[in-house]
Amino acid sequence: MIVGATVEAAKAVDDLKTRLKMLVQGTDKAGEFFRQFHYGLFSYISFRIPEISDEVYRVDDAMMAGFGWEIGAFESWDVLGVEATVKKMKEAGYSIALWIEEMLASGAASFYKIQQGKRLYF
Repeated sequence: MIVGATVEAAKAVDDLKTRLKMLVQGTDKAGEFFRQFHYGLFSYISFRIPEISDEVYRVDDAMMAGFGWEIGAFESWDVLGVEATVKKMKEAGYSIALWIEEMLASGAASFYKIQQGKRLYF
């Protein structure tokens, strides 16, 4: 099996969030695959709020429970940086729901944050 250099390098990284960043930043075919997968996923989930749920954490919880993911899609988007990823998504021709633009315009840079020891969501 031929595997891209991005995937081979990422295999040595135990931390999921660091590994995710590596995979999406890859310059080979694997990196392109991971970017396209995540951009499509992020576009899709942005339009599912409030259709599926009003709360992003509920979508993430369902994806973690249903697919066995360690972190949900919105948390993954946070890891990659919401604003920077939105810019790259638009350049690649992906659309996002208006509420994401409104969230960023309000000064919120992520879907989740820790405040006074509690995990809050946008």
